[in-house]
Amino acid sequence: MAAAQQSKSSLALDNLANAKLCITIPDGLEKGTELALRQLQTLLPDGIPIVGGRAADQFQFERTYQFFQGEVLQNGLPILVFCGDLNVSHGVASGWQPLSRKAVITKSDGPMVYEIDGQPATAFYQEYLGDLPISGEYPLAIFEGDCDRFYLRASNHWDLAEGSILFMGEMPAQASVQITYTTCDHIVAATQVSIEQAFAHYPGKQPAAALIFSCAARRWLLGHRTQEEYDLGRQFIDTTVPLCGFYTYGEIAPLEMGGETRYHQETLVTVLLGTD
Repeated sequence: MAAAQQSKSSLALDNLANAKLCITIPDGLEKGTELALRQLQTLLPDGIPIVGGRAADQFQFERTYQFFQGEVLQNGLPILVFCGDLNVSHGVASGWQPLSRKAVITKSDGPMVYEIDGQPATAFYQEYLGDLPISGEYPLAIFEGDCDRFYLRASNHWDLAEGSILFMGEMPAQASVQITYTTCDHIVAATQVSIEQAFAHYPGKQPAAALIFSCAARRWLLGHRTQEEYDLGRQFIDTTVPLCGFYTYGEIAPLEMGGETRYHQETLVTVLLGTD
């Protein structure tokens, strides 16, 4: 993703001392999201949350578009930075629950995992799933450092002969992982959790707007229950507060307030902002 230089040229000369929030909607198909986010973080003051989601194309997986002023882009990283007297909070939840024991990625290269706990990565999955496919329904929970919260990585290709699994995002070596599972009820319940987290951390009285970035995979799994995500939003967010968002090919937000931004999958991110 050719975003780092674009980010630098658009941000480096701006006065970001009063920055409070950064929203970005990068290309949903190109590689490099994590690298672009890390470099964007270096250009912003410490602690400024970066939130958003990767653009999607309704499961066509052909091309996505980004908009910047009067331009229509591809492989871009549009950025909107809010500065000044602004209250901001966010919540992150997925609904996926641990299924396996905790293990460690012992051999990986970028998005490819070769070994987990010293055995072929596919063998670790088969220990719990048997002959079930290693699909996005059973993503890996990634724990970094001593944090007890995780972000998800879904797979889209595996090689039983080699024992490797290709995930849709970077897989940090030596990170602790667990296979996860979910149900439609858990996915819907996570919507409420994400919203409640955002309100619990909101520093003001009443937000002026709410944004929701939900993974397209959640929509696919929920099927006819998709409407429940929006209905919960309207149930817990005052109807006078504008609510908008879209289904993404990956979500962007820190796992917790003040933390480093992470690239998520199969997750719902709620963002609240206002001046009151």
